[in-house]
Amino acid sequence: MLETEWAENRAKLPEDFVRRTIGRMLENLYSTGERDKFRMRIDRAGSGSEVYIAHSGLREVYTSELQDSTGWEHRPSDPGLEVEFLRRLLVRLGASQEQSEQMMAGARSVQSAERARLVGAGPEAVVRIDEPFDRAWRRVALGLDRAGFTVEDRNRAAGHFYVRYIDPEVQAKSRGFFARMFGGDPDAPTPRQFRIELVGAGQSSDVRVRGTGGEPVSGAVDQALAERMLAVIRDELK
Repeated sequence: MLETEWAENRAKLPEDFVRRTIGRMLENLYSTGERDKFRMRIDRAGSGSEVYIAHSGLREVYTSELQDSTGWEHRPSDPGLEVEFLRRLLVRLGASQEQSEQMMAGARSVQSAERARLVGAGPEAVVRIDEPFDRAWRRVALGLDRAGFTVEDRNRAAGHFYVRYIDPEVQAKSRGFFARMFGGDPDAPTPRQFRIELVGAGQSSDVRVRGTGGEPVSGAVDQALAERMLAVIRDELK
């Protein structure tokens, strides 16, 4: 696993008259209000390897009615940035610009129907994916990366991901969010540990959240967080 720091894409800044004349000297005064992070995961696949790229994003929002203070919240992952990252990686690994464009052209044009939905409620709730286990395993792994889960271990044969997770809404509301994202914060919420299980059944697969030992999630706090996790996973997979 390789992961970048949160960084601003300053190519998004407008090249207006003020910035062209004095902005170069006062560069820190300008901000896009967005931050990006990329995670690269390399998995064994037979005699070769598979490389996955996941994008995570933040945006700056006002946190008061007077608009005199701001905070950071998560924004949706951008598949277009993931495709471009993979294309540039292909070039670095020896492909030509033309070859990389051809290989990525199909990925840019894919428009899939919704294939994941929440089924059931409470401890028995699952995310049902309309795909067999092998493909669902890859998609769930990428979805967890995009959603910011920390995968501490995985067991593909059993269909288990052992994760640490902090609810982004709780993270965004806690004191010192900016400091935590860009350098650490002693007041940051403590991650909770769970086991995410993927169970295949023919042409569909179910994702459910369990305790680290496989027991049903109990307690109001953990149950609420498990429901939130399933919703996040569903949003990333659909």
